[in-house]
Amino acid sequence: MVAAGRTALEEGRWDDAGAAFEAALPEGEPPEALDGLAEVRYWQGDYASAIDLRERAYAGFRARGETAIPRCSQRTISPSTTPPSTATSPPPVAGCSAGRRKMLLACEMALDVRRAEQWTAVANSLVRRSNVAWASAICRMYHGGILTAAGRWAEAEDELRTSARIYDGCYRALRSGAVVRLADLRVRQGRLEEAEQLLAGHEHDSYAVRPLARLHLAHGHVELAATLLRRHISQHGEGVLQAPVLALLVEVEVAAGRFEEARTLCARLVTIAEITLVPLLRAFAGFAAGRVGASSEDAGAVGHFEAALAGFGPAGLPLEEAHET
Repeated sequence: MVAAGRTALEEGRWDDAGAAFEAALPEGEPPEALDGLAEVRYWQGDYASAIDLRERAYAGFRARGETAIPRCSQRTISPSTTPPSTATSPPPVAGCSAGRRKMLLACEMALDVRRAEQWTAVANSLVRRSNVAWASAICRMYHGGILTAAGRWAEAEDELRTSARIYDGCYRALRSGAVVRLADLRVRQGRLEEAEQLLAGHEHDSYAVRPLARLHLAHGHVELAATLLRRHISQHGEGVLQAPVLALLVEVEVAAGRFEEARTLCARLVTIAEITLVPLLRAFAGFAAGRVGASSEDAGAVGHFEAALAGFGPAGLPLEEAHET
């Protein structure tokens, strides 16, 4: 059924492809079927379902010791393998470039900077050869978010501004994604007023939850930040893509003095790390536990921070690493 779904997907028969992939799910939810169905939902405009399905597929591949790469390549790689050489990649097709864009989205949401840098090079090459403006805007948007997490703020600003400008010339309705990521950059830079101006009118974008919550926290509105993050998690779940949001909620709960609630959230982060086998999540869990411990005068806080430091450095997250020192 998965093969039939891939064929239908290549031919643009979304309903047939979706039916084939759905028929394969009762067979133990093979990640290939989840990944294919995610692509169908993407092209049908159901982005929330696409992200959820892609997350489940990613977890399934990781549980098998593999990482999924775009459907059009029809093969898998081990977690340590780099993306395929652009010199030998086939000419881009819609489904293929969409797969790479979704890989960038997964990397951005999970803050997997090292792998994202590898996939960005592949995606940019395909975008240049396809000469499709909106594809360039999407890739730049995700890359800008990743560069922000990596602390490379000048590069991040250039990518995000360029993305917004391209969206203005083709799909203006989609520019909110670039704008809210630029707002997140402004919050991290301490330019709160500019961040508020950028977020105005774009609060509906799912990524806006992070800069909005950080703004509330910076202004001392702890309960507003907590409510916003809890609502987001209830709507989107607690998978690997929401780990940074959970970690931010830990920070908010600590600020509110609710240490037990914060510890419960840390335990949930550890559970996600164990289920998905994503090493970086252990760093997030350690960082969150360190924050709780430091604020509640727990002697074990240093050990948690050291464990997080060991994970953030190799992952290319100097901003998070700097929080430890």
